[in-house]
Amino acid sequence: MAKAQVEQIEKDKAKAAIDKAAEEANALIDGLKWDATNAKDQAEKAKAQAAIQNDVDQAKQKIQNGSLAEVPGNRDEGIAQIQRDAAKAAIDKAVAEAQDKLAKDSNIPDGDKSKAEAAINDAGKQANEKIDGQTDKDAINDAKKNGLNDVQEASQAAAENGQKKADPKQAVKDAADKANEYIDQLKLNEEDQAKAKGNITNDVNKAMRTLT
Repeated sequence: MAKAQVEQIEKDKAKAAIDKAAEEANALIDGLKWDATNAKDQAEKAKAQAAIQNDVDQAKQKIQNGSLAEVPGNRDEGIAQIQRDAAKAAIDKAVAEAQDKLAKDSNIPDGDKSKAEAAINDAGKQANEKIDGQTDKDAINDAKKNGLNDVQEASQAAAENGQKKADPKQAVKDAADKANEYIDQLKLNEEDQAKAKGNITNDVNKAMRTLT
């Protein structure tokens, strides 16, 4: 009887560690920028919290059903899974925010938006895959941090590209650069090349004057 009681004490102690990990994970999820008036946002929050609860239930079941020798491993794996799902919730939230920002950016043409959307989604997917490959808290947090940076960079690149295309002067400059590159590829003699590039420069100057 005493042996069974000792075993149960160890299992209950491991379950308490699972509850602590879940408490920290839910605090992380609660700390994300959820819109209380947005039904979709609240549904995503509930989904993330449900994933944590599912991790808790599964971890506790494995601890209870396993042997005493298996308790530490089942406990650690349960904690890691909770931490992974909390980290992925942060990534998914960042992706959703980036996509929302992208959708509202009127500077970005529709064709470019679809490419930017794919880039943001890909950054989130890769981040979650890296998180899934980690087994300890520090490595999970590092993967989350790097993933959040990658999502932010994809979002920022889309915004900068949209602003660039929204700026008529920049559009003229870009067109001129491409035209001059094309002229270089033609391998004209020096006189014709200089004349062609001179025409491009004149066109740019005229356009800039009208845009001032």
